[in-house]
Amino acid sequence: MAETASQHTLDEVFTEVTQLRDLFARRLMDDKTKNAALEKLAQSNTLLIRSAEDERILAFVKELILLCDRIYNRTQSDAFTDSVLEELLEILARRGIEQIEQLEQFDPRIHSCLSVVPASEAHPVNTITQVIRQGYRRGDKVIRPAEVVVAR
Repeated sequence: MAETASQHTLDEVFTEVTQLRDLFARRLMDDKTKNAALEKLAQSNTLLIRSAEDERILAFVKELILLCDRIYNRTQSDAFTDSVLEELLEILARRGIEQIEQLEQFDPRIHSCLSVVPASEAHPVNTITQVIRQGYRRGDKVIRPAEVVVAR
């Protein structure tokens, strides 16, 4: 009878250990799931913060670009304003903002056509005849397209 009681107790201990092992395994899986969710949330939060910072910086960059436009459009040239323009363009360049290179052919991805003029021998169809406002980009992203006059 003592053997049966011990066997009974041993069975209870085995059952309890099995239940604890199952509980431990479930908790580990829950912890893995929670950690993965927290990691994903942290990554999303980081991306959201960067995106918000980029939007604030982009708004400021657009204001600096307008200042560059004012300097480009001045009627008189002087060394001081030329040096200020150079410095503004350098500040933008250090942050990855560059003027869009002037192409001969109109490209709707980087140009905005403000006006058209008749094509001629000097300016064949779809060539840029005049740049009204300089365009700017950051890497492949156009911040502001160059505003141009195109021959048609």
